[in-house]
Amino acid sequence: MVSHHLSSSIVRSHRHLDSLFSTTYGTFYEKNTKIFADLFADLRNESLNDEVSIGDVVVPFYRRLFRVVFSLFNPMQYVGIDEAECMGLAMDELAPFGDIPKRSIVHLERTLQGWRQLILALQTTYESLEKFTNATLSNSCVDALTKMTVCPSCDSENPMKVRAKV
Repeated sequence: MVSHHLSSSIVRSHRHLDSLFSTTYGTFYEKNTKIFADLFADLRNESLNDEVSIGDVVVPFYRRLFRVVFSLFNPMQYVGIDEAECMGLAMDELAPFGDIPKRSIVHLERTLQGWRQLILALQTTYESLEKFTNATLSNSCVDALTKMTVCPSCDSENPMKVRAKV
C-alpha cells in the first residue's frame, strides 16, 4: 500500500537519475551504473527500517564513488583492497565531495522520516478503523448512539439551523 508508493518513488528517482546521468556523463556513467543501482537498491531495502541509519547506506556509496573518481583521474594508479580501505578511512579528512555526503544524508533522513511517519499513521488509522468497524455494540450502546444522530441545534426552530454533513 503506502510503502509500495515509497518504493515506487525510489525506483522513479533512480530512473530519472539514470536518464539524466546517461545523457550528461555518457559512457563514464554507463560503465559505473552499478554503484548507483546498488545505492537505490539499498535505499529501497532499508527505507522503512528505523534501525538502519541512512548514513549506513550513503557513506559506502560515496566511498565507492571516490574510488571510481580517483581511478578516473589517476588511470595509472592501481587501487587494490588495501588502498581502497585506506582511501575510505581518509575520506573524512580529504572530503573529496565537500559536504555533499553529509547534506545528502540529512535530506534523505528528513524525507524518509516523513514517509515512515506517514506510513505509521496510516497503518495505525487502518487498524483503528478496522477495530471500530468490527466492533459489536450492545443494545444500550446502539440506543445511545441513535439518540446522538440529531443534535439539538438541528432539531430546533432556529432559522440559522446547523446541518450535519453526511
